[in-house]
Amino acid sequence: MALIQVTYADRRVRTSHVWHDFASLGIPDEVIRMPYSLWVLQTPDGPVLIDTGFHTPDSYWVDDADWRPVPEALAAVGVVPAEVRAVLLTHYHFDHVGHVGLFPNATVIASRVEHEHWVAVARESEESLRTAFVWPQHLAAIREAERDGRLLLVDGDSDSPIDGIRLILSPGHTPGQLAVLVESPSGPRLLASDAAHFFEQIELGWHFFAHADAQQGDRSIERLRRIAAEAGAELIPGHDARVRERYPALPGPASDYATLLG
Repeated sequence: MALIQVTYADRRVRTSHVWHDFASLGIPDEVIRMPYSLWVLQTPDGPVLIDTGFHTPDSYWVDDADWRPVPEALAAVGVVPAEVRAVLLTHYHFDHVGHVGLFPNATVIASRVEHEHWVAVARESEESLRTAFVWPQHLAAIREAERDGRLLLVDGDSDSPIDGIRLILSPGHTPGQLAVLVESPSGPRLLASDAAHFFEQIELGWHFFAHADAQQGDRSIERLRRIAAEAGAELIPGHDARVRERYPALPGPASDYATLLG
Protein backbone atom coordinates (compact mmCIF):
# COMPACT_ATOMS: atom_id res chain seq x y z
CA MET A 1 0.00 0.00 0.00
CA ALA A 2 2.16 2.85 -1.24
CA LEU A 3 1.52 6.28 0.30
CA ILE A 4 2.20 9.17 -2.06
CA GLN A 5 2.10 12.91 -1.43
CA VAL A 6 1.04 14.80 -4.55
CA THR A 7 1.98 18.48 -4.42
CA TYR A 8 -0.23 20.30 -6.90
CA ALA A 9 0.80 23.87 -5.98
CA ASP A 10 3.84 25.63 -4.56
CA ARG A 11 2.94 29.03 -3.17
CA ARG A 12 5.23 31.88 -2.18
CA VAL A 13 4.24 33.43 1.17
CA ARG A 14 5.79 35.77 3.70
CA THR A 15 6.53 34.45 7.17
CA SER A 16 4.74 37.49 8.61
CA HIS A 17 1.57 36.31 6.85
CA VAL A 18 1.95 32.70 7.99
CA TRP A 19 2.48 33.02 11.72
CA HIS A 20 0.11 34.38 14.33
CA ASP A 21 1.70 37.05 16.55
CA PHE A 22 4.66 37.12 14.18
CA ALA A 23 6.46 40.00 15.92
CA SER A 24 6.95 37.91 19.07
CA LEU A 25 8.80 35.10 17.26
CA GLY A 26 12.04 36.98 16.61
CA ILE A 27 12.51 35.68 13.07
CA PRO A 28 13.03 37.62 9.82
CA ASP A 29 10.14 38.41 7.54
CA GLU A 30 11.05 36.51 4.40
CA VAL A 31 9.44 34.71 1.51
CA ILE A 32 9.11 30.95 1.94
CA ARG A 33 7.55 28.15 -0.07
CA MET A 34 4.22 26.74 1.09
CA PRO A 35 3.27 23.63 -0.88
CA TYR A 36 -0.32 22.42 -1.25
CA SER A 37 -0.78 18.68 -1.38
CA LEU A 38 -3.14 15.76 -1.31
CA TRP A 39 -2.25 12.15 -0.52
CA VAL A 40 -2.87 8.92 -2.41
CA LEU A 41 -2.90 5.52 -0.77
CA GLN A 42 -2.61 2.77 -3.37
CA THR A 43 -4.50 -0.27 -2.03
CA PRO A 44 -5.22 -3.67 -3.64
CA ASP A 45 -8.87 -2.62 -4.02
CA GLY A 46 -8.12 0.71 -5.68
CA PRO A 47 -6.77 4.13 -4.72
CA VAL A 48 -7.86 6.03 -1.63
CA LEU A 49 -7.45 9.81 -1.59
CA ILE A 50 -6.81 11.90 1.49
CA ASP A 51 -8.24 15.28 0.46
CA THR A 52 -8.86 16.40 -3.12
CA GLY A 53 -6.92 19.67 -3.50
CA PHE A 54 -8.18 22.99 -4.79
CA HIS A 55 -10.09 23.74 -7.95
CA THR A 56 -7.94 26.37 -9.63
CA PRO A 57 -10.65 28.91 -10.59
CA ASP A 58 -11.84 28.90 -6.98
CA SER A 59 -8.43 29.75 -5.52
CA TYR A 60 -7.84 33.44 -4.98
CA TRP A 61 -4.04 33.23 -4.77
CA VAL A 62 -3.14 31.16 -7.85
CA ASP A 63 -1.08 34.05 -9.26
CA ASP A 64 1.27 33.66 -6.27
CA ALA A 65 1.89 29.96 -6.92
CA ASP A 66 3.28 27.45 -9.37
CA TRP A 67 0.50 24.95 -9.84
CA ARG A 68 -0.87 22.15 -11.98
CA PRO A 69 -4.48 20.99 -12.29
CA VAL A 70 -5.26 18.27 -9.78
CA PRO A 71 -6.74 15.86 -12.37
CA GLU A 72 -3.52 16.14 -14.40
CA ALA A 73 -1.35 15.57 -11.32
CA LEU A 74 -3.38 12.52 -10.31
CA ALA A 75 -3.23 11.04 -13.80
CA ALA A 76 0.57 11.23 -13.68
CA VAL A 77 0.60 9.00 -10.58
CA GLY A 78 -1.83 6.53 -12.13
CA VAL A 79 -5.07 7.58 -10.45
CA VAL A 80 -8.23 7.09 -12.55
CA PRO A 81 -11.06 9.06 -10.87
CA ALA A 82 -13.73 6.42 -11.49
CA GLU A 83 -11.55 3.82 -9.75
CA VAL A 84 -11.07 5.81 -6.52
CA ARG A 85 -12.81 3.80 -3.80
CA ALA A 86 -12.81 6.40 -1.03
CA VAL A 87 -11.99 10.04 -0.36
CA LEU A 88 -11.08 11.03 3.19
CA LEU A 89 -11.64 14.73 3.86
CA THR A 90 -9.49 16.05 6.68
CA HIS A 91 -11.51 19.29 6.82
CA TYR A 92 -13.66 21.46 4.56
CA HIS A 93 -11.32 24.34 3.60
CA PHE A 94 -11.36 25.05 -0.12
CA ASP A 95 -7.84 23.75 -0.79
CA HIS A 96 -8.78 20.32 0.58
CA VAL A 97 -12.22 19.64 -0.92
CA GLY A 98 -12.13 21.32 -4.33
CA HIS A 99 -12.60 18.16 -6.41
CA VAL A 100 -15.04 15.98 -4.45
CA GLY A 101 -17.28 15.76 -7.52
CA LEU A 102 -14.46 14.27 -9.62
CA PHE A 103 -14.84 10.86 -7.95
CA PRO A 104 -18.38 9.59 -8.65
CA ASN A 105 -17.90 6.10 -7.21
CA ALA A 106 -16.01 7.01 -4.05
CA THR A 107 -17.29 6.89 -0.50
CA VAL A 108 -16.65 10.33 1.01
CA ILE A 109 -15.51 10.14 4.63
CA ALA A 110 -15.49 13.14 6.95
CA SER A 111 -15.83 14.16 10.58
CA ARG A 112 -19.43 14.58 11.71
CA VAL A 113 -18.43 17.63 13.76
CA GLU A 114 -16.83 19.24 10.70
CA HIS A 115 -19.74 18.50 8.43
CA GLU A 116 -22.48 19.63 10.77
CA HIS A 117 -20.59 22.80 11.71
CA TRP A 118 -20.24 24.04 8.13
CA VAL A 119 -23.76 23.01 7.14
CA ALA A 120 -25.03 25.12 10.04
CA VAL A 121 -22.82 28.08 9.06
CA ALA A 122 -24.09 27.86 5.48
CA ARG A 123 -27.69 28.06 6.70
CA GLU A 124 -26.89 31.28 8.54
CA SER A 125 -24.73 33.10 6.02
CA GLU A 126 -22.90 32.25 2.82
CA GLU A 127 -20.54 35.15 3.51
CA SER A 128 -19.59 33.67 6.89
CA LEU A 129 -18.80 30.43 5.11
CA ARG A 130 -16.47 32.16 2.65
CA THR A 131 -14.78 34.19 5.38
CA ALA A 132 -13.82 30.89 7.00
CA PHE A 133 -12.23 29.58 3.75
CA VAL A 134 -15.12 27.22 2.91
CA TRP A 135 -16.65 27.69 -0.52
CA PRO A 136 -20.41 27.05 -0.93
CA GLN A 137 -19.98 25.10 -4.18
CA HIS A 138 -17.61 22.65 -2.48
CA LEU A 139 -20.01 22.11 0.40
CA ALA A 140 -22.74 21.53 -2.19
CA ALA A 141 -20.66 18.74 -3.79
CA ILE A 142 -20.30 17.06 -0.40
CA ARG A 143 -24.05 17.40 0.20
CA GLU A 144 -24.64 15.79 -3.20
CA ALA A 145 -22.54 12.79 -2.12
CA GLU A 146 -24.67 12.71 1.02
CA ARG A 147 -27.86 12.60 -1.05
CA ASP A 148 -26.34 9.79 -3.13
CA GLY A 149 -25.72 7.78 0.05
CA ARG A 150 -21.93 8.04 -0.38
CA LEU A 151 -21.12 10.24 2.63
CA LEU A 152 -19.84 8.48 5.75
CA LEU A 153 -19.55 10.68 8.84
CA VAL A 154 -17.31 9.53 11.70
CA ASP A 155 -17.51 10.50 15.35
CA GLY A 156 -14.34 11.22 17.30
CA ASP A 157 -11.40 8.92 16.67
CA SER A 158 -12.36 6.12 14.36
CA ASP A 159 -11.04 3.20 12.39
CA SER A 160 -11.94 4.01 8.82
CA PRO A 161 -13.52 1.37 6.56
CA ILE A 162 -10.15 1.25 4.81
CA ASP A 163 -7.75 -1.30 6.28
CA GLY A 164 -4.58 0.30 7.61
CA ILE A 165 -6.10 3.75 8.22
CA ARG A 166 -7.08 5.32 11.54
CA LEU A 167 -8.78 8.72 11.74
CA ILE A 168 -7.91 11.00 14.66
CA LEU A 169 -10.09 13.97 15.58
CA SER A 170 -7.70 16.93 15.93
CA PRO A 171 -9.73 20.15 16.26
CA GLY A 172 -8.29 23.63 16.46
CA HIS A 173 -7.61 24.68 12.89
CA THR A 174 -11.25 23.83 12.19
CA PRO A 175 -13.87 22.36 14.56
CA GLY A 176 -13.67 18.86 13.09
CA GLN A 177 -10.17 18.63 11.65
CA LEU A 178 -8.98 15.04 11.16
CA ALA A 179 -5.46 13.63 11.14
CA VAL A 180 -4.84 10.30 9.43
CA LEU A 181 -2.63 7.47 10.69
CA VAL A 182 -1.61 5.28 7.76
CA GLU A 183 0.17 1.93 7.85
CA SER A 184 2.62 2.09 4.94
CA PRO A 185 5.10 -0.54 3.69
CA SER A 186 7.99 1.29 5.36
CA GLY A 187 6.20 2.06 8.62
CA PRO A 188 3.33 4.14 9.99
CA ARG A 189 2.89 7.76 8.92
CA LEU A 190 0.70 10.21 10.83
CA LEU A 191 -0.53 12.87 8.42
CA ALA A 192 -1.36 15.95 10.47
CA SER A 193 -2.99 17.72 7.53
CA ASP A 194 -3.74 21.24 8.77
CA ALA A 195 -3.66 20.33 12.45
CA ALA A 196 -0.02 21.32 11.83
CA HIS A 197 0.90 23.12 8.63
CA PHE A 198 4.64 23.33 9.39
CA PHE A 199 7.23 21.51 11.50
CA GLU A 200 7.48 24.61 13.73
CA GLN A 201 3.97 23.95 15.01
CA ILE A 202 4.96 20.43 16.02
CA GLU A 203 8.43 21.25 17.37
CA LEU A 204 8.11 24.82 18.71
CA GLY A 205 4.41 25.33 19.37
CA TRP A 206 4.02 28.28 17.00
CA HIS A 207 0.51 29.14 15.80
CA PHE A 208 -0.59 29.31 12.17
CA PHE A 209 -2.50 32.51 11.45
CA ALA A 210 -5.81 30.75 10.65
CA HIS A 211 -7.40 28.80 13.47
CA ALA A 212 -10.80 28.29 15.02
CA ASP A 213 -9.36 27.73 18.52
CA ALA A 214 -5.60 28.05 19.08
CA GLN A 215 -5.58 26.42 22.52
CA GLN A 216 -7.60 23.50 21.26
CA GLY A 217 -5.14 23.23 18.39
CA ASP A 218 -2.24 23.10 20.87
CA ARG A 219 -3.92 20.21 22.68
CA SER A 220 -4.47 18.40 19.39
CA ILE A 221 -0.83 18.75 18.36
CA GLU A 222 0.35 17.49 21.75
CA ARG A 223 -1.97 14.51 21.40
CA LEU A 224 -0.74 13.81 17.88
CA ARG A 225 2.84 13.86 19.16
CA ARG A 226 1.88 11.29 21.78
CA ILE A 227 0.01 9.06 19.31
CA ALA A 228 2.92 9.23 16.86
CA ALA A 229 5.37 8.21 19.57
CA GLU A 230 3.18 5.32 20.71
CA ALA A 231 2.72 4.08 17.14
CA GLY A 232 6.35 4.65 16.12
CA ALA A 233 5.02 6.90 13.37
CA GLU A 234 6.50 9.89 11.56
CA LEU A 235 4.33 12.97 12.21
CA ILE A 236 4.07 14.85 8.91
CA PRO A 237 2.76 18.43 8.63
CA GLY A 238 0.41 19.36 5.83
CA HIS A 239 2.11 22.31 4.10
CA ASP A 240 5.84 22.11 4.77
CA ALA A 241 8.25 22.09 1.80
CA ARG A 242 10.82 20.23 3.91
CA VAL A 243 8.78 17.02 3.68
CA ARG A 244 10.10 16.58 0.14
CA GLU A 245 13.64 16.91 1.47
CA ARG A 246 13.10 14.11 3.98
CA TYR A 247 11.41 11.59 1.66
CA PRO A 248 12.29 10.37 -1.84
CA ALA A 249 10.63 11.55 -5.01
CA LEU A 250 8.25 9.11 -6.68
CA PRO A 251 10.02 7.63 -9.73
CA GLY A 252 8.52 8.47 -13.10
CA PRO A 253 6.81 11.43 -14.78
CA ALA A 254 5.57 12.97 -11.53
CA SER A 255 8.95 12.92 -9.80
CA ASP A 256 9.11 16.72 -9.55
CA TYR A 257 5.95 16.94 -7.47
CA ALA A 258 5.11 13.49 -6.08
CA THR A 259 6.81 12.16 -2.95
CA LEU A 260 6.89 8.56 -1.73
CA LEU A 261 6.08 8.72 1.98
CA GLY A 262 5.90 4.98 2.51
